[in-house]
Amino acid sequence: MDIKPGLPGLLAFLTFLTRNGVDYYLLNTSPNDVLVCFASPGVRIEVRFQEDQVDFATFHGHEECRDDFDALEDYIVDK
Repeated sequence: MDIKPGLPGLLAFLTFLTRNGVDYYLLNTSPNDVLVCFASPGVRIEVRFQEDQVDFATFHGHEECRDDFDALEDYIVDK
């Protein structure tokens, strides 16, 4: 797969995800990039598009729904 940086690369990648039935969401994490986030069983993937580069991160592991809101608060307060 040849992913290009910048807006043309971002739009081509979003088209690729859509054609392959992948649901995604976009995040603006800084004034200079857009993050494309999606998941597949067992992995969450973030692809960062900048004007002159593209990179990605993968997060593997067990994901579960929890109802321990004190633990949720700890994640937020301790960040």
